[in-house]
Amino acid sequence: MDCDWGSMSGSLEHFQFDTFVARWTERRYNNDPYVSFPLGAEVAVERIRMKAVSPATDFSFDFHDLDLVRVSD
Repeated sequence: MDCDWGSMSGSLEHFQFDTFVARWTERRYNNDPYVSFPLGAEVAVERIRMKAVSPATDFSFDFHDLDLVRVSD
């Protein structure tokens, strides 16, 4: 699965359960995040969470502890 968030693009590699690792094409920043897609009661993605894989990742990347929540249609 490919992903493209502005200038950061790459692929998602399955890690475990509902969690993937985004492997950015630009490798020099050492900023790959875990991307989780927790399911709700209706077996639909309820939110998207992102957290850096490496504790050495620069905290100026704004995805640390990102938690995107689905809103009603």
